[in-house]
Formats: sequence, C-alpha cells, structure tokens
Amino acid sequence: MKKIELVSSEKPEIEKEEIKPKKNKKIVKKLAIIGGIIVLLGTLLTFFLVLPSLQMKDEALLLTNEAKQMSESLQAQDLNKTIEKLQATKEQFSTLNASYRKLAWLRIIPLVSNFYKDGEHLFAGGGYLLEAADVTVESLEPYADILGFEREKNEEKKEGETKKEMTAEERLILMLDTLEKIQPNLDKIGEKLELARQEIDQIDSQRYPEKIRDKKIREKIATLIQTIDGVAEIMIEAKPIIGYIRPLLGVPDQKKYLLLFQNDAELRPTGGFLTAYAILTVHNGNFETLGSYDIYSLDARFGNRLQPPEPIKKYHKNVYYWHLRDMNLSPDFKDS
Repeated sequence: MKKIELVSSEKPEIEKEEIKPKKNKKIVKKLAIIGGIIVLLGTLLTFFLVLPSLQMKDEALLLTNEAKQMSESLQAQDLNKTIEKLQATKEQFSTLNASYRKLAWLRIIPLVSNFYKDGEHLFAGGGYLLEAADVTVESLEPYADILGFEREKNEEKKEGETKKEMTAEERLILMLDTLEKIQPNLDKIGEKLELARQEIDQIDSQRYPEKIRDKKIREKIATLIQTIDGVAEIMIEAKPIIGYIRPLLGVPDQKKYLLLFQNDAELRPTGGFLTAYAILTVHNGNFETLGSYDIYSLDARFGNRLQPPEPIKKYHKNVYYWHLRDMNLSPDFKDS
C-alpha cells in the first residue's frame, strides 16, 4: 500500500508573521508622508498667512491710532502736528500695505480671491484719500494764520502782545478768500476723491457676513463706501458754486434777501404754507434783520382781490380769492 501524506493548505505561521511587518511598514510610511505634508502645510500657512495676519493686526492698530491723532490735531487747529501726524499716517499705511501684499498668493484661490481683491481696492482708495489730505494740508499751510491754525505750538508771545480774535463773520470771509486762492488745488483734491470713490465702489459689501462675534461687518463696509461717495460728490458739486458764495454773502456789495417761512404741517408745492416773512441784509458776511412780519398782515394791505386759479377752486375749499399766502402753487419759484 502506498503511504498517503496529508498536506495542509494553510501556510506556516512563520510566513504570516513575516507578512505582517511588511504591511505595517507600508502603512507607517504612508502615514509619515501624510504627516509630513500636514506639517509642511501648517508651516507654510504659519509663515504665509498666520504670521502676516497677526503682523497686519498690530500695524492696523498703529495706523488707526495715527489717523485718530491726525484728526484730533486738525480739529484743534494745530497745523504743525497735523502735518506731522499725516506723514506718520502715510508711513504706517505704506507699511500695512506692504504686509498685505505678502498675502498676494490668495488671489489664485477661488472664493478667497474676491476678498483679497477687495482689500486691494481698499488700499488703493485709501492711498488716494491720503493724497487728497496731503494736497489739502499743503493748500492750507500758506493761509494757516488767516484760518486760525496754530503754526508754532509753543511759540512764546512777545511781552504785551495779544492775538486779535476774529469774529465768525471775519473768519468766514477770509476762508472764502482762501478758497478762491486755492481753487486749482480744489480740483486736484476733487480728482483724488473721485479716484478713491471709483476704487471703493468696487467693494461688494453684500459678500461679507453681517456680524462676526457681535461685531458689525457688512454695515461698517457699506457705511465706509457711502461716506467716501458722499464726500466725493460734495466736492464735485461744491466746486462750481464757490465763486458765487462771496457775492451771496455781500462781498463786496451789500445784498438784500426776502426770507419766507413755511409751515410743513400744511403741505404746499414749495414745502409748506406761507406763514410769515422777513427782510434781511448781508454785507461782508454780517447779517442784519430789517424786520419780520405775519403773512396775513401783508395780505390785508392789498385791496384788490384776484380770482383763484383752478387748483385752488378745486382743492382749497372755502377760499374764494387768490391770496399771497397761497401763491406758491408751483415748486418752481419762478412760476409761483
């Protein structure tokens, strides 16, 4: 008889034990690669995002502080300090802008790129605003004394010397004189403000959340855009009328004005029912009231009664004549 040997299909335990270490090594190697990638990404994000962002936060606080001090100096009419703080604000603005440009790689990332571009528009607009401020200060500098600005904060007065205080009217006229002298620079300021508006208007406030940790974000951005738009619009619209302000204020010839008082509780096309009037004069910015009167008293002085126009007949019940107090039938003053 032949001897039959039974052979097991299972591999020896030794072989299994030899395979396990090989599989474990592959897993460990993959985990090491993934971990290395994560560490590398973390390092890159730290150097190219986290650290620049923290640096920008500190620089933004410094910029805000310098701008605030510049505003306070201007309100205090300290021209020298205003110039000093304006220069410091410009330098800090440039530093912050340089730090922001370190994040330029964000432009290639979808969704995030729009936010980065908004920042670029913000810095471009801010640059134009600072240029406008620079031109403004340079324009005011030759006329600082006229406008009441301090030139030397610690300047010692000569013994017995007193500075003559100007009246509000005198200061107003001198300011108008100054505006005429710096008219060309007003054009430059207007151009800078318009460029700033064009940049800021490209920021879409709607893409930002309303709040982050109870801090309003969208509203502040929208307010910034509206403020710059308003300032630029005022400058553009105000330039043509600057030349007319002096004559309107009685410089050099006296002007006489009729001032009409209207009651907006009784609506009329020009704003309200005419209740009273006053006559005043102005010469070199000084106003003088010649008298104020009730409109009914003036109406009573006219004996002739005019037939009312159709709108009064139709809508103004129990009024049978066309009185002075009802003359403002059109929002156009010439037609009233």
